[in-house]
Amino acid sequence: MKLVINPRYAHLEGFVRGLHRNFESMPYERVLRNIRNDVREVSVADEHLVVKSFRHLSLVNRAVYGRLRSSKSMRAFSHAERLALLGIGTPEPVAAVDFWERGLLAGSYFVSAYSDYRSMEEIRDSEVEKIKPLLDALTEFLIRLHDRGVVHHDLNISNILYRELWPGEYGFQLIDINRMDFKRPLTSRERLANMSK
Repeated sequence: MKLVINPRYAHLEGFVRGLHRNFESMPYERVLRNIRNDVREVSVADEHLVVKSFRHLSLVNRAVYGRLRSSKSMRAFSHAERLALLGIGTPEPVAAVDFWERGLLAGSYFVSAYSDYRSMEEIRDSEVEKIKPLLDALTEFLIRLHDRGVVHHDLNISNILYRELWPGEYGFQLIDINRMDFKRPLTSRERLANMSK
C-alpha cells in the first residue's frame, strides 16, 4: 500500500487504509458519479468527504502505475496541492491511497473534502442572456487558469464547479484533476487546444 494524507486529516488514516476492503460496503450519502469511476459522498468522523474509486484499469496500467508512473489517485492529490498554491480552486485534498496484490495495482482511491459548489452541467440548457454574468466569470477563470500554466486534459463543464459568492460574483473549482499539466507560459495555440472540449 502507498498512502499520502493531508496532515489536517490525519485522524482519518484508519478509514483511508481500509478503503480497498470496505469501499463497496461502506455507508454513503449518495453516488455522485458512476461511469468510468465510482464517486461517492460520505460522512466519516464528522467529516463530509468525497471518495473516488478509480476503476477499469488495464492490465498494463495496473503493472505500470506506482512503478514507472504515478497512479491516478497520487496525481490527483499532488495536482490538488499544486492548484491550491496557484490560487486555483479545487476541493481540498484529504488523501490518496493505492493497494497492490501480486505486484499489480488492485485499487486506487482519492479522497477530498466535500464541496458545496454546483456542477456547471446545470446550466447546459440555460438561455445565454440569463447566465451571461456566470459565463463572463467562467471566461475570466479559464484565462486565469491558462495564465498560471494549468492545462486540464479533460476540461469540460462536468469538471468545473461553481458557486455564486455574492450577487454577480462567482467562484469556481476544478475536479477530475488527475490528468493535468503545469507549464508556463501557454501559447495561444495551447490555450485554444485546451478549450476545444
